[in-house]
Amino acid sequence: MVANSVVKTLVLIGLVASAMSARAVPIYNNLGATSDGSDPIGSFGPLYDSFTSSSSVQAITGLSLALSGVPQVSVIAESSVADGGILTVGLYSDSGTTPGALIATLATISDATIGPGINDYTITLLTDPVLAANTRYWIGLSDTGDSTGWSDSLDLSGPGVSGEYFANENGVFPNSDGPYQMTVTVGSPVPDAGGTAYLLGLGVAGLVVLRRKLA
Repeated sequence: MVANSVVKTLVLIGLVASAMSARAVPIYNNLGATSDGSDPIGSFGPLYDSFTSSSSVQAITGLSLALSGVPQVSVIAESSVADGGILTVGLYSDSGTTPGALIATLATISDATIGPGINDYTITLLTDPVLAANTRYWIGLSDTGDSTGWSDSLDLSGPGVSGEYFANENGVFPNSDGPYQMTVTVGSPVPDAGGTAYLLGLGVAGLVVLRRKLA
């Protein structure tokens, strides 16, 4: 009976930890929409897309962007070749329906890794920032080069797209004018070190009790 209780405790701990990381859902997604072109990030940016967080505290667990590159062969004119720029992806606060302060740098990417044409890129996040509930944020892209673009689309049918905004050097515009394309995925925040230690401690305590009972 004691052994069964410990096993059940350990299984429950595993299920709780798994559930905390498994509930990942897109809160903004127009990545599957038809592209209407792209804007150069270096010369027309920084470029921004806004999104609004869910009704509970969650963290960004995934980000994908529709980016356009150029053919990277030496016979192409110099202006059409990746120029060695670095693309920086950031999370920004909202300031009166405009991009506010930088909250976190999410990724840095070499322009040379962006292939020709418009393609979807899953971003390897440097951090999983926690979002306040029911709050507008912005994903912002800046580039030291000018060979990478961010695709845009007039299709607002995706989750979280309608009612948001996008921004570039010309100002801030409602998404009805054609926002940039991305998917923002959120999930339960990763437990802090104390919470993880607590869960592990429960399991160890259970094993100690089992050894004492069996001794």
